[in-house]
Amino acid sequence: MKTEPAFTRRSVLGAAAVLALGGCGADEAAAPPSSGGIGPTPSPGPTGTVVPAGNRILGISPTEREVDDFDGVVDLLLASGSTNASLSLYWDDIESAPGVYNPEVNFARIANQYYPARNVSLSVSIVGIDTNVDRRPADLAALPFDHPEVVARHRNLIDWLLDQMPDTEFTNLAIGNEIDALLGSDPDQWASYTAAFGEIAQFARTKRPGLTVGSKVTSNAVFDTATRALYLPLLGLSDAAMLTYYPLSGDFLARGVGDVAADFSLFAALPADKPVHLLECGYPSAADLSSSETQQADFISACFAAWDDHRDRIAQIDFFALHDFRPSIVEQLRQYYGISQNGASFLGSLGLRTWPGQGSAKQAWDRFGMESATRGFGA
Repeated sequence: MKTEPAFTRRSVLGAAAVLALGGCGADEAAAPPSSGGIGPTPSPGPTGTVVPAGNRILGISPTEREVDDFDGVVDLLLASGSTNASLSLYWDDIESAPGVYNPEVNFARIANQYYPARNVSLSVSIVGIDTNVDRRPADLAALPFDHPEVVARHRNLIDWLLDQMPDTEFTNLAIGNEIDALLGSDPDQWASYTAAFGEIAQFARTKRPGLTVGSKVTSNAVFDTATRALYLPLLGLSDAAMLTYYPLSGDFLARGVGDVAADFSLFAALPADKPVHLLECGYPSAADLSSSETQQADFISACFAAWDDHRDRIAQIDFFALHDFRPSIVEQLRQYYGISQNGASFLGSLGLRTWPGQGSAKQAWDRFGMESATRGFGA
């Protein structure tokens, strides 16, 4: 049985990148990723043919680099052929008192001012569950997820969010992040959350017709038979299966890249014939996790090849992430959540580029650009 360790990430994933918008303005335009030294051709899918992008959605999380130039970060995103970014917003950061929406920084409004002008769409997560942490306001935390007050307040939060982002092109809206880590194996918790989700999702679709709504789960909700059975009723109420994918074994050790094809086949075999959106897809480069820069690059190629083979079912991949996290963020997360040193190595090596200065390309960044360009993404 394949499992992935659950760990908690705060707003460093989406919102920290938006923090840099106030000081954006790159000194020079970013160059497209170089494909030098990687090899003459990308890895073909199981059919032996590289498949054009078509209407598939390619994104990457625009994690920042040491140089404070968010425009430059987005230049890199666009130069790679990506057209989608991600934004995570946390309920207890937004609703400061019952019915009062007073975030310290209004990331939703900032994103609405910035991303449409760059022709970048967004995968947005509004987070009441963040992996194994309940991010509802304190006065709601003891109530069942489907309690009328919780559902009403959650609907009002969605109403506020969509009003803040009238110009943003939503690729999708995820209600909750990696919810299976908190709901666990408790059927009552799953039933309560699923009932609430159904009401909240329908409100969101009514508020913004055509919006793709789901709830983000880890890939363990696909790999683990018992968890999958608990997840399927929620999937039936969703417009898409929204997954995070970090192929790991115990204590954050990287699984072999050869597992990717079989994993993608499992994603594509989910019932209900819903499109699959991989909203986080990443692989560490750290040597102490049984990985390397070369192995991370091979993971990128394996994902593109498997995606080609399942292009009719897997509609989107957002790779995580553009740059490694700032070392101080990694250490804060390690201490606060009590994760192992391997967990810190995992968090600190997910980027396709490094953190210091302008960020240096890892092998995976060059490979990403080559695989993307060969298929015509961003053209």
